[in-house]
Amino acid sequence: MIVGCDEAGRGPLIGPLVIACVGFRMDVLKTLEELGVKDSKQLTPNKRAELFPQILELAEASAVTFIPPEVLDRYNLNSLTYQALESMVSGLARLNGVESVFIDKVGDSSPVVTYLRYWLNIKEVVIEEKADSKYVSVGAASIVAKVLRDSIVEGLKASYGDFGSGYPSDERTKSWVVKYYRLNGFLPPIVRKSWKSLKDLAPSEFRKKR
Repeated sequence: MIVGCDEAGRGPLIGPLVIACVGFRMDVLKTLEELGVKDSKQLTPNKRAELFPQILELAEASAVTFIPPEVLDRYNLNSLTYQALESMVSGLARLNGVESVFIDKVGDSSPVVTYLRYWLNIKEVVIEEKADSKYVSVGAASIVAKVLRDSIVEGLKASYGDFGSGYPSDERTKSWVVKYYRLNGFLPPIVRKSWKSLKDLAPSEFRKKR
């Protein structure tokens, strides 16, 4: 089985990090390419939604990890990502056997390479920057992660109001965060309180209490 892994939600102030690993038979990769599977950032929301069930239908196995803001605030983001990947690939290997793993690189990948190659005995481990635009299996994982995270974000908006994209560069997001804090005196659990970009919005307030 060929496994691609990617994540969605590294940069936002709001919502979880979602990490997906999706495994395919080698002969299915061509079908994925023909369907138009590629880096989720290169696709429209409608196209991602269209491809999502097709990817899961073609997959031999898949695994997803959701890491909430309170955990992201306590631990290193890259370490959390690779720990989740190790766990998911290990589970997939027990189920179906894994010949190759392709991962979108974040930070120092040497520990996960060692784990996958020498502890799980996976023959081919490829961890590269922009892997989601180079390998269709990683592109598929990026779509799965993105669609699932977007669904979660829409649910959060139903509960907390429209906070925009959740990214710190989004004026609507920035306005929502500051307004919520000034109205309530605290930030909700959907916000990543340790992010530097949060403190940059209103340093005198967000450094006092969370």
